[in-house]
Amino acid sequence: MAIGLSRMFSISLTLNFARPYASLFVDEFWRRWHITLTTWFKDYVYKPFCRLFEFSASATVIGAIIVFTFTGLWYGFGLRFLIWSSVHCILVLVSKLAKRRLNLDSPRMLGTQCGRQFFCQSTSCGSFSSMTYLTLFMYTNPHFTWYFRKS
Repeated sequence: MAIGLSRMFSISLTLNFARPYASLFVDEFWRRWHITLTTWFKDYVYKPFCRLFEFSASATVIGAIIVFTFTGLWYGFGLRFLIWSSVHCILVLVSKLAKRRLNLDSPRMLGTQCGRQFFCQSTSCGSFSSMTYLTLFMYTNPHFTWYFRKS
């Protein structure tokens, strides 16, 4: 709605979501999820912090923890948001570690059915609208049809 209204007044808005739940990889998910917020955190929190310590391994880990803590607090001051941000921080750090250790382009943590279901449910934060979207996504996605079959 906002994009349509802005186009009526010749204002172009940046893309904020690019179908993040269709991602196969954790890093791809974060490139597609809330693009403006993650770009701001990357440019103004993560990179300046890591630059202070010359992008050492410990600085990147601590920088990721700081950014995901801020991201969790951005969405709400509750324990579930801190748990959500912690889970995503761990997934991103494991993804980065797997890339370095195994020389993979992008580890397919979300490529498996179990990994994708866990990841999608961890992003829902327990809210009704997110769970509704997740249920619709899982119902229409052929990888999750087993979940809704009647026995």
